[in-house]
Amino acid sequence: MSADPRLVGTYLAGDSEALIFARDTGVYHSRLGGGKEQRVFLGYASATSSSPSGYLSIAGPDTSPFIGTSLQVSDDFSVVTVRWGRFIGQTYAPHQTQFRRRSNG
Repeated sequence: MSADPRLVGTYLAGDSEALIFARDTGVYHSRLGGGKEQRVFLGYASATSSSPSGYLSIAGPDTSPFIGTSLQVSDDFSVVTVRWGRFIGQTYAPHQTQFRRRSNG
């Protein structure tokens, strides 16, 4: 399985947050905290036949606390809006975060 190459890359938000889309459809969330990067594997992004165009969801692994999180990708792949799903054992759970593509990828 591979991601749309237009989606692959790093997207930035406030509070030193980043969303990274890998070629294998893996999605990672990164945040600077205490001077160190904290990177978390969210899961694998997947579109379903019932999803509107431009919408992805975290589809696995089954153990991911982020299943139910949805991702809306702008038509030009410059903005990703994340609507966070359940957070098992997580201390930080914003309702929605908007990420913009890093200028160099």
